[in-house]
Amino acid sequence: MSGLSSTNGSLSILNKGLSYLDGGLSNINTGLSFVNTPTTGAGFIFTINTENLSTGSSNNNQFCLPLHSVGTYNFDIDWGDGNTNTITTWNQAQVTHTYTSPGIYQITIIGTCTGWMFFDNGDGLPIDNDKILNISQCGDLILSDTLDLDSFFYNCSNLTITATDTLNLTPTQALGLAFFGCTSLTSIPNIQSWDVAGIIDATGMFDGVTLSTTNYSALLNGWAGQAVQNNVTFSGGNSTYDSSAITARDTLVTTYGWTITDGGLV
Repeated sequence: MSGLSSTNGSLSILNKGLSYLDGGLSNINTGLSFVNTPTTGAGFIFTINTENLSTGSSNNNQFCLPLHSVGTYNFDIDWGDGNTNTITTWNQAQVTHTYTSPGIYQITIIGTCTGWMFFDNGDGLPIDNDKILNISQCGDLILSDTLDLDSFFYNCSNLTITATDTLNLTPTQALGLAFFGCTSLTSIPNIQSWDVAGIIDATGMFDGVTLSTTNYSALLNGWAGQAVQNNVTFSGGNSTYDSSAITARDTLVTTYGWTITDGGLV
């Protein structure tokens, strides 16, 4: 790692070039600089392309965080261009960042970020669902701790996930439409280890998505081994499963009363 320095808890990482070979991403602008972070912990790291415009999005040199009025926020954000902000409210001016040049940037969030939803709920903020390209670390992100939020990555059509750490779902109750329309999403590392014991609804979770057979089979096997809630509605989208997951899927359906829609047995 080049250009690393640390002084009294502050972290500065400059001139770091990244290249995603599999995802086709290159020339990513990064530059981490955190001072007096609200909490210590693992950063939520994701990559965006400001030039992926859609109806209701911000300008081609901007990105708007998908925060919500019922969320809880106290985090430092590095926008990947050498600029940082501290975010404590969902609608403060700094949740929309303007870059000097349009392009691809890696963003890092450290601190409390509870509440994340790309769905347009009429709050007036831009919806930049097509701009997010990749999640490389889930860190301390908590999607929601209330039933008022779901649709977390709704219609994020360019999203891929390479993060190998486990998304913290402990306080989350609903995964409805969580990855609806994420058509570029074919695999989520370690999804079988996600703690879904508290989930009571996952309607439309992967609608429009086709996870690989291996990945979806792992999901079924991992989730069936947990003490999940009864009568959950879950959509695996177009994903198919292999013979290794037949028993697991049957367990979810017969033992726990789940209603599952997916692409069926391969």
